[in-house]
Amino acid sequence: MSNNQPENIWSDELFTKYYLDMIKNKYPANQTEREANFIESVTSLFMGDKLLDLCSGCGRHALAMAKRGYNVTGVELSEHLINKAEKRLKDSPVTDQVSFINDDVTKLHERDLGTKFRAAYTLASLGYYMSDEDVENTLKGIYNHLESQGFLIVDVKNREHLLRNFKQKDWVKTKNGFTCFRYTKFDFESSCTINYKHVKPPHGDEVMYSQWMRAYTLKEMFTIMTKTGFSPQRVYGNFKRGPYDINSQRMIVVATKES
Repeated sequence: MSNNQPENIWSDELFTKYYLDMIKNKYPANQTEREANFIESVTSLFMGDKLLDLCSGCGRHALAMAKRGYNVTGVELSEHLINKAEKRLKDSPVTDQVSFINDDVTKLHERDLGTKFRAAYTLASLGYYMSDEDVENTLKGIYNHLESQGFLIVDVKNREHLLRNFKQKDWVKTKNGFTCFRYTKFDFESSCTINYKHVKPPHGDEVMYSQWMRAYTLKEMFTIMTKTGFSPQRVYGNFKRGPYDINSQRMIVVATKES
């Protein structure tokens, strides 16, 4: 078994291949459509509006929103995922409505993308490998690139549900033959989950990757949003606009830019 992993697992080709195979089951097409429906339902968007997709991954949300008539810019750190997204875009009917930028969202406050966006969203990404300062800088960067009264949607795991239903060990097998045994622990001092993924490809040796994620309480999320110029408006527990409570798996906060 090898444990020579890169500092950023998203630069690792093997891990990216495992991830792309794994999400085929985790995020089927109907889930992406449900999330796109949610984005439209909690914002006041018009055809042609510009959207900013943070940690855009393989482009599933960017393409889904573009097909609904919006212009989307995706920002993604992983070159492997950007390549996958651009390949999907090339084969889609919305090639003129989507662009991808290979960059770190925590540096967005230092960038000028040359335009303002009506809405921005980051789904299932904020807090991974991010310190509180990184999250704050990400939100500052989003603020700088939004129109006045623009919308921000942040989707993260619900910390209360995570702890109440904590799984120390789990195992995944993908359609293409990847297996992953994951051992997870929770560090209460930092409020972070730390997990060790033992990924074995269909042909080859097992590789161990470590991943950590900052888990926020609702109060903490409201505080950091307010600090960076946003006004939290609503919070939901799922993409069907269900209530946020201790039993909801997600914490989805909708905020507006206060100018």
